[in-house]
Amino acid sequence: MKCKNLTVLLSVSILSFFSHNIAASNSKIASIHVEAGIIIPLQNRYFVNEDQVKKVIPIHEGDIFDSKKIDQTLSYLKKWGRFSRIDFEKKESRDGVLVFITLQQGLLISNIDIKGTYPFLENRLRRTLSIHPGEIYLPEEMPPQTEKIHNFYERRGFQDVQITLDTHMNPKEGTVNLKFSIHRGNRYRFQDVDVRGNTVFPKSYFISQLNPLLAYEPSRFRQKLDKIRKDYLDKGYLSPRIRILDLRMNPETHRMHPILDVNEGKKLLSSSKAIL
Repeated sequence: MKCKNLTVLLSVSILSFFSHNIAASNSKIASIHVEAGIIIPLQNRYFVNEDQVKKVIPIHEGDIFDSKKIDQTLSYLKKWGRFSRIDFEKKESRDGVLVFITLQQGLLISNIDIKGTYPFLENRLRRTLSIHPGEIYLPEEMPPQTEKIHNFYERRGFQDVQITLDTHMNPKEGTVNLKFSIHRGNRYRFQDVDVRGNTVFPKSYFISQLNPLLAYEPSRFRQKLDKIRKDYLDKGYLSPRIRILDLRMNPETHRMHPILDVNEGKKLLSSSKAIL
């Protein structure tokens, strides 16, 4: 009986030993496959091949598969700054883990030119962009950049702004040059203003606040409306509100004749402190 029990125990131990070795074997990296694609043909000295990638990444065939090492591998590839796309996949096999890394090699931005920036300096426009020389060129990131420049001019009162982008690819160098051209359109100026609901200030007050000598800027216009509202508060009105009903822009003369609606609200009497 004891001999039989010993035989069973020994069999279980041997089975456990082999199961552990199989599990350990399967958790090892059996192979690493790297596929590095390109957007356009590059000269050999700019093309990153499989051997170069394997020398950089911290995982190797025969290593124990470690998810932290995989994260480190992906981080290395991103910091390399040569790939517009990085995909990772693993598959289990009898021999261990099969690792597949698919890369899309992109072009580097070598230069960014911005033309037609007057009356602003080119460096000021550069600060509005979220792309920089030396970074990977991603075509899907270009429309947001033209929109940033467009919004910059629109916020400063320029109408009918048009931004064009020309890209010049240089496969021999593995780079791309970007050229933004700005057609800024015209700026509007205040010609007159209509104010409805006002009983406190003369019309000349509103005209002086808007200042027809200065070009229209949406942000400045809002600041002036806030200033007008504050002046109502100083006059004792508790909750004045000012709305823009219409800007009435004339595209031929580039003049504007806004209509403002004033709701003065209740006024606090200084003598009795009573509210009308």
